[in-house]
Amino acid sequence: TLSEVKQILRQFYAENYRNEVFPMLHFLNELGVISYNDTSHALEKIVVVNPQWLIDTLTLAIRDYKIHEISISEVKNAGLKSELGRLVLDGIASQDVLDYLWMNE
Repeated sequence: TLSEVKQILRQFYAENYRNEVFPMLHFLNELGVISYNDTSHALEKIVVVNPQWLIDTLTLAIRDYKIHEISISEVKNAGLKSELGRLVLDGIASQDVLDYLWMNE
Protein backbone atom coordinates (compact mmCIF):
# COMPACT_ATOMS: atom_id res chain seq x y z
CA THR A 1 0.00 0.00 0.00
CA LEU A 2 1.00 3.60 -0.32
CA SER A 3 1.27 3.95 3.45
CA GLU A 4 3.74 1.05 3.55
CA VAL A 5 5.84 2.65 0.82
CA LYS A 6 5.87 5.94 2.76
CA GLN A 7 6.88 4.13 5.93
CA ILE A 8 9.82 2.44 4.19
CA LEU A 9 10.96 5.71 2.59
CA ARG A 10 10.67 7.52 5.90
CA GLN A 11 13.32 5.15 7.29
CA PHE A 12 15.82 6.05 4.56
CA TYR A 13 15.02 9.66 3.70
CA ALA A 14 13.87 10.97 7.07
CA GLU A 15 12.31 14.39 6.51
CA ASN A 16 12.72 14.59 2.72
CA TYR A 17 10.79 11.42 1.90
CA ARG A 18 7.58 13.32 1.04
CA ASN A 19 9.29 15.00 -1.91
CA GLU A 20 10.54 11.66 -3.24
CA VAL A 21 7.49 9.38 -2.95
CA PHE A 22 5.40 10.26 -5.99
CA PRO A 23 8.22 10.92 -8.48
CA MET A 24 9.73 7.57 -7.47
CA LEU A 25 6.39 5.74 -7.83
CA HIS A 26 5.77 7.25 -11.27
CA PHE A 27 9.31 6.42 -12.41
CA LEU A 28 9.11 2.79 -11.23
CA ASN A 29 5.66 2.47 -12.80
CA GLU A 30 6.97 3.72 -16.16
CA LEU A 31 9.79 1.15 -15.96
CA GLY A 32 7.26 -1.60 -15.26
CA VAL A 33 8.89 -2.48 -11.95
CA ILE A 34 5.70 -1.70 -10.03
CA SER A 35 2.13 -0.87 -10.93
CA TYR A 36 0.91 2.44 -9.55
CA ASN A 37 -2.01 4.58 -10.66
CA ASP A 38 -2.99 7.84 -9.01
CA THR A 39 -5.92 8.72 -11.27
CA SER A 40 -8.42 8.09 -8.48
CA HIS A 41 -8.39 8.42 -4.72
CA ALA A 42 -8.96 4.66 -4.27
CA LEU A 43 -6.22 3.61 -6.70
CA GLU A 44 -3.59 6.02 -5.41
CA LYS A 45 -3.44 4.04 -2.16
CA ILE A 46 -2.38 0.82 -3.93
CA VAL A 47 1.14 -0.06 -5.01
CA VAL A 48 1.59 -3.43 -6.72
CA VAL A 49 5.19 -4.56 -6.38
CA ASN A 50 4.70 -7.56 -8.67
CA PRO A 51 2.89 -6.41 -11.83
CA GLN A 52 2.93 -9.94 -13.27
CA TRP A 53 0.83 -11.12 -10.32
CA LEU A 54 -1.73 -8.44 -11.15
CA ILE A 55 -1.88 -9.52 -14.78
CA ASP A 56 -2.12 -13.21 -13.89
CA THR A 57 -4.89 -12.53 -11.38
CA LEU A 58 -6.95 -10.35 -13.71
CA THR A 59 -6.67 -12.84 -16.57
CA LEU A 60 -8.45 -15.42 -14.45
CA ALA A 61 -11.59 -13.33 -14.93
CA ILE A 62 -10.87 -11.42 -18.14
CA ARG A 63 -10.15 -14.06 -20.76
CA ASP A 64 -11.52 -15.88 -23.79
CA TYR A 65 -13.49 -18.68 -22.18
CA LYS A 66 -13.58 -20.58 -25.49
CA ILE A 67 -9.80 -20.91 -25.40
CA HIS A 68 -9.25 -21.00 -21.63
CA GLU A 69 -12.09 -23.20 -20.48
CA ILE A 70 -13.37 -23.53 -16.96
CA SER A 71 -14.99 -26.62 -15.46
CA ILE A 72 -18.75 -26.07 -15.77
CA SER A 73 -19.45 -28.90 -13.32
CA GLU A 74 -17.30 -27.18 -10.68
CA VAL A 75 -19.06 -23.88 -11.34
CA LYS A 76 -22.46 -25.61 -11.03
CA ASN A 77 -21.39 -27.24 -7.76
CA ALA A 78 -20.39 -23.82 -6.47
CA GLY A 79 -23.85 -22.48 -7.44
CA LEU A 80 -22.37 -19.88 -9.77
CA LYS A 81 -23.44 -21.05 -13.23
CA SER A 82 -25.71 -18.08 -13.98
CA GLU A 83 -23.22 -15.60 -12.51
CA LEU A 84 -20.37 -17.03 -14.59
CA GLY A 85 -22.65 -16.81 -17.63
CA ARG A 86 -23.17 -13.13 -16.89
CA LEU A 87 -19.39 -12.62 -16.74
CA VAL A 88 -18.79 -14.48 -20.00
CA LEU A 89 -21.67 -12.94 -21.94
CA ASP A 90 -21.95 -9.45 -20.45
CA GLY A 91 -18.55 -8.85 -18.87
CA ILE A 92 -20.13 -8.27 -15.47
CA ALA A 93 -18.57 -10.17 -12.56
CA SER A 94 -20.15 -10.61 -9.18
CA GLN A 95 -17.99 -10.66 -6.07
CA ASP A 96 -18.86 -14.36 -5.66
CA VAL A 97 -17.55 -15.24 -9.13
CA LEU A 98 -14.35 -13.29 -8.56
CA ASP A 99 -13.87 -14.97 -5.18
CA TYR A 100 -14.36 -18.35 -6.88
CA LEU A 101 -11.91 -17.59 -9.70
CA TRP A 102 -9.33 -16.13 -7.32
CA MET A 103 -9.72 -18.63 -4.48
CA ASN A 104 -6.17 -19.93 -4.92
CA GLU A 105 -4.52 -16.54 -5.45
